[in-house]
Amino acid sequence: MASAAPAPVSLSPSTPARPPRGPTVRDEGASRHDSLSAERWTARGIVKVVGEAAIGQGTVDGQLSVGGALTAETFSLRGSGLFGGPVTVRAGLTLRGEMRAGSTVRAGEARLDGQVHVTAPVEVDRILDVTGALRAPSVTAGDLRLDGSVEVPGELRALRIDVRFRATSQVGSVSAPAVRLAGHVPNLIEKVLGRRVHVSVGSVTAERVEIVGVEVGFVEAKEIVLGRDASVTQVEGTIVRRHPSARVGPRSESRPPHGLRR
Repeated sequence: MASAAPAPVSLSPSTPARPPRGPTVRDEGASRHDSLSAERWTARGIVKVVGEAAIGQGTVDGQLSVGGALTAETFSLRGSGLFGGPVTVRAGLTLRGEMRAGSTVRAGEARLDGQVHVTAPVEVDRILDVTGALRAPSVTAGDLRLDGSVEVPGELRALRIDVRFRATSQVGSVSAPAVRLAGHVPNLIEKVLGRRVHVSVGSVTAERVEIVGVEVGFVEAKEIVLGRDASVTQVEGTIVRRHPSARVGPRSESRPPHGLRR
């Protein structure tokens, strides 16, 4: 039977030592730094940091490129950001726009609104709130809330997971004591036209899970709620509520012979 998901890894033990910082830095227009160290950094325009950036409070409005590691207490980006090294924000990370990172993204708390593509794990101590699209190998958080689309071939792991899928998505596994996965349920016209948002999840491990409009390969939980158009291949646990349209068991993808309806 399912057991509670392990608590997310804390930022504290592996957070790099804080480097000494310089004075306040303000950038306007097009700016370039070999490296950056500041207690407070504000930028508006197009900014490139060739090496590392170590800041206390950072606010960027525009296009940002950081070739090395970014470390900050708080960091806010409105626009687009390209990060070649790891991103570590000890308190709050806020994004409105687009973010691409070539290494790990770690934060105490993160609110991401837009398009996020990370080629390494995403780890957030407390709340990770995403509106838009998230692509990453794996995601760990204290409380994961997502409204949009997800492409995570590895694991979504948290103490609570609440995901509303708005577009085609794929997740390898989901692990949390409390899980809610809700896909878009097509209306009659969408069904006739064949318009469907396909969401597939390899497995779910939880104490209690609610699934609506999502296909899951294997569910292990003490309490399982299958809502409208939920599809689960294999279940280990108790189904406490099930919508008439929910399916349990293998699903055939082939078309039935003429005159035969599955």
